[in-house]
Amino acid sequence: LHPRYKTTYFTRQGWPTEWIDNAIALLRAEYEKNYTCARETERNDNADDFFKEIDEFGLDDKSDPIDDWLSTGPVRTVQDPLTWWNGMLADNNPLAAMALDILSAPGM
Repeated sequence: LHPRYKTTYFTRQGWPTEWIDNAIALLRAEYEKNYTCARETERNDNADDFFKEIDEFGLDDKSDPIDDWLSTGPVRTVQDPLTWWNGMLADNNPLAAMALDILSAPGM
């Protein structure tokens, strides 16, 4: 989830395609298991927002955040991924909470 590398790191390191696919599958499983429910709750909590439908007009609710993330190239200007993802959290990026949790986990 480092915006500067995404999956290009794995490719440059010569990971087999199956390993890269497995890493993406693990990312997707983590997101679906622990982060999509929070997103749905957030949507329901804002039910009283009368302008929500207008604000979200034309946005694809069915888009997959993992596919969206992987379909864009690396963000080469990012020096600090935690600061970058904190900005994305403020912009309601659906992957931001998971990225912050993963990237800030203490090493063993």
